[in-house]
Amino acid sequence: MQFTANQIAQLIQGKIEEIQKDHPHFSKIEEATADSISFIANEKYEKYASDSKAGILIVSHQFSIPVSPETT
Repeated sequence: MQFTANQIAQLIQGKIEEIQKDHPHFSKIEEATADSISFIANEKYEKYASDSKAGILIVSHQFSIPVSPETT
């Protein structure tokens, strides 16, 4: 069975934070690449969000990626 990123996000009541690739594979957030889909389900992994290379990152609606001072 295949799902789109939007379907997965809707299923877990989350949102897609960023998209860079159409057909990703699943990866741990700290190991993700541009062709990966990853998610944050635990607060202890939030620290990886701003540096993640994930093409698709699924997070809860309350989450927002912190901006690094170097990127502003």
